[in-house]
Amino acid sequence: MTYSFMSAAASFENNLLTLENEVLHARFAVCGGRLILLALENKEYALALISDGTPEEAACAFSTDDFLGEASPHLSARLKWSGGEIPREAQFSLFPSLPFIGIRFFADGAYQKEADPILTCALPSPHILLKSVTLYDKTDREDMLVTEDVRPLYKNGVHTAFRGNLFFAEDRVSGLTLAMIKDAPTFSSAVKHDGFDLIADGTKSLTLVGTGADGTAPGRHELYGATVGLGKHMEEAYKSWFRAMYKGEDKLFVMSNTWGDRSQDSAVSESFMMGEIDRAACIGVDIVQIDDGWQKGVTANSKVASGGVWEGYYASDPDFWKPNPARFPRGLAPVAAYAGEKGVELGLWFSPDSSDEFKNHEKDAETVLSLWRTYGIRTFKLDGVNLPSKRAETNFLSLLTALVSGSEGKIRFNLDITAQNRLGYLYQKSFGTLFVENRYTDWGNYYPHNTLKNLWCLSRYFPTEKFQFELLNPERNKDKYPNDPFAPYLYDIDYEFASVMLADPLVWMEMTHLSDENTEKLRKIVALWREHREKLRRATVFPIGDMPSGQAFTGFQAVCGKEGYLVLFRESTLSPTAAYSLPRPAGKLTWLASNGEVSARCDGSSLEMTAQKPRTYAFYHYEI
Repeated sequence: MTYSFMSAAASFENNLLTLENEVLHARFAVCGGRLILLALENKEYALALISDGTPEEAACAFSTDDFLGEASPHLSARLKWSGGEIPREAQFSLFPSLPFIGIRFFADGAYQKEADPILTCALPSPHILLKSVTLYDKTDREDMLVTEDVRPLYKNGVHTAFRGNLFFAEDRVSGLTLAMIKDAPTFSSAVKHDGFDLIADGTKSLTLVGTGADGTAPGRHELYGATVGLGKHMEEAYKSWFRAMYKGEDKLFVMSNTWGDRSQDSAVSESFMMGEIDRAACIGVDIVQIDDGWQKGVTANSKVASGGVWEGYYASDPDFWKPNPARFPRGLAPVAAYAGEKGVELGLWFSPDSSDEFKNHEKDAETVLSLWRTYGIRTFKLDGVNLPSKRAETNFLSLLTALVSGSEGKIRFNLDITAQNRLGYLYQKSFGTLFVENRYTDWGNYYPHNTLKNLWCLSRYFPTEKFQFELLNPERNKDKYPNDPFAPYLYDIDYEFASVMLADPLVWMEMTHLSDENTEKLRKIVALWREHREKLRRATVFPIGDMPSGQAFTGFQAVCGKEGYLVLFRESTLSPTAAYSLPRPAGKLTWLASNGEVSARCDGSSLEMTAQKPRTYAFYHYEI
């Protein structure tokens, strides 16, 4: 039995599944009741990883899939078997020219198992340098979102355990890297996390562990999965793989949300939102999102009422998700219509009901679909989600699937990862942008250099369009930063925008309270950015310079084939000049924007920037 999609091909004979594209050749089988990777070969570099195993009986089917339109079309293989405790299924995703294979696992019945293996890969030599990358969400309490550990593996080591999400095992003999990614929430959010994610058997093999099975989901449900690849420049290649799995929007977008000024629900009303829409149209904001407070029900985050809830919404008030009649006496229709007249989309905050492990997920789906059908609202920030069990995860995924399917892919999500147990960066990556962090000048915890740092660190492993990062009104709450050299009021608002403009910028403020001067500065940089955002959306983004610290020369290189962009920052440094090493050669630079006097010269992969004052950004385009 064979199947092909473009240059990707699959066959199943004698219980052996073979997957092949322009780069990889792989063989899988069920051995001992679980999936085994028997061989993984990189064709370009003629390196193969071989494991032992006797194939057991299984069934296989092939198709072309795109995950309800949320991913790019690709070859899909489904391998089913009944050995072991319960029936299992593995779904494989293979794109024509990418050196990765994605594997989603499903179980048909409740079970749990300590340190449940996901996938084992052989290692090619005794000279392995292992890089473990650990990701952090729950960003209300975390502000270093990526940490890295690099160490050589010991040939005679026995079952050394590592915690992490992405693992890169470099063979120092061939120079090739085996990449193993655990497609799961972060360690602090994953169901039934055992304290580690990877086991190294000396330098013989690596095994991803921890499927999240906890015995709570009796029907068919998805477990945690894996992505495996072999080649060179695997960190960059993984960003291409991730982008294929996450189609997202066709261009970057700017969204506003008033919650950043901490009025919470006290300011939300029809007249207030009309003013925000006017200001959004002036600045060039694409989506004006109404946060908590548009609805009749009262949440625990309310500033004007006590006794609010953070789950059990329908039990609290059957009309919880109707428009608030005091704040929107005519409903949301006039606001949505006015936004349309101004060329602005209206978005909404929504909190799925986490009570009883998302028992009300079907009711939630109908609520959101009704809002989409009635008002044409397609972008929803999903917040207040808590996923303590596999049953809760399964029901929440049913909600997401129902919304995508019921709207034929028109509904989009901003998935908040700031608190509680949520999907994180890698699990179900095809769904939505990630709302990464809440920061407030009211609490004195917003620093532009820290937001830049978090995007800079994530950009090493992920396409930046997956993330929403915020900029705040720098003129507010100066008293919260006494004698602070990194205080937000020291930064220009266009510098703030530039620091997040390779993501989807989040204007985290009440725009009607911006000064005329800052409104104009923001309008100008947004107008320029909009001219280039489609190219920036397709670019491969690399972090360059030093990690942002408030005292660094830092930035990004965005590569778009034979052209690209540089976004450079001089933070509060003593010297006005610094040299950058570029990941890819750049050509002659064309200045696009800056907030001060700058100069830059480039010689292939070397760049020198001079900025006359601290806290200066520069935006350049180049062609090769």
